[in-house]
Amino acid sequence: MLCMPADGAAPAAPLPVELRVLTGPNLYFPGPAVKLTLDARPALDADAGDVLAWRRALRMLGTSVGLPGSASRHAAAAQIAATVVRRSAARIHRRVPAVGEVGDGGTVIAAFPFRRRGTAEALGAVVARTFADITDGTVSPQRALQRVGSAMAGHDPGEEVAPLRPRIPVIAVTGTNGKTTTTRLIAHLMAAD
Repeated sequence: MLCMPADGAAPAAPLPVELRVLTGPNLYFPGPAVKLTLDARPALDADAGDVLAWRRALRMLGTSVGLPGSASRHAAAAQIAATVVRRSAARIHRRVPAVGEVGDGGTVIAAFPFRRRGTAEALGAVVARTFADITDGTVSPQRALQRVGSAMAGHDPGEEVAPLRPRIPVIAVTGTNGKTTTTRLIAHLMAAD
């Protein structure tokens, strides 16, 4: 689901490159989750001192931020995105696990589980704005996180999303190599008593 305004007008706040609601087991969590793809180019190009300051302000451990544009900087930006999810959720009195990964090009991925669709989509939009505010240097991390509570106030929690529970057990095998071997191994294990 690409986040663009319906009327074609310019968005008032930074939007994620993509906010996808995953309603079943997925690559990140065994239940429903939100996958945010965020523009990380400002973080990838930022001065190492700025990135270290963001990490300190977000109370992140470690000091490895890498050189601008490097793979280690990309990984550091993904860690920052996951931390922004956790810190934003804490501002609305929720403990939310988050996963951060390097995305394609200048993006990072932050994923987190959810129960209610409206809250998940609202939190995703707030995280996108908070991450953008921090990484483009317009707002300090503390100030950006202070805005989370008011941004989430009054949102519609939406429907509760329960993961699908098939009546027939299903084992899915995906990937590039080894599917046939894995499928045969699973069939042999299931047939053995």
